[in-house]
Amino acid sequence: MLIEDNCYDIMDKRLLQTALFLTTIADFFFIIIESPELGIFVFIFVQITYILRHARAISLNHIYTKTLLLLSFSILLLGFFIKPKNIDTNLYYLALLYGTLLINSLILAFSTFRSKLYYKHSSSTIAIGIALFFMCDINVGLYPLITEYYNIDSLSMTIYFLIWFFYLPSQLLLALSGYKKLK
Repeated sequence: MLIEDNCYDIMDKRLLQTALFLTTIADFFFIIIESPELGIFVFIFVQITYILRHARAISLNHIYTKTLLLLSFSILLLGFFIKPKNIDTNLYYLALLYGTLLINSLILAFSTFRSKLYYKHSSSTIAIGIALFFMCDINVGLYPLITEYYNIDSLSMTIYFLIWFFYLPSQLLLALSGYKKLK
């Protein structure tokens, strides 16, 4: 990362570098190796890294933490009971865990606005970056459903376009979010 001494602190810089590095590895598994299981597995660690980065910027009181844990547990529990048929079980459970972490990451990204660590411009780039990441992943999840079950070429191409439309700016914004603009 080229921000050098213009970062918030060394921990923020290292967490951001780790998340971006893991994202590159996950993309390698998804795109080059064509292994969605390995890709999602690594993306789980990407979201954990972003959660650690953004959670350290806010005060997590007991009610907030319990609500977040209850939401996560509810999503996972619901997912275990309503597993669709004809879906690879390993891929489904990895995606379920990833989706739960992604929702937590999105909530914590918007919580950085209450942060004393980040300036407002960084909180905005964090929140927008993770929201775009979220939108990308919704389209990644829809893509196989549309292509395999509905076989609508124009819709498949639109979703494929939206994946990259959301993904590329999300990565750029998240990379820029570590830059501490001087006052």
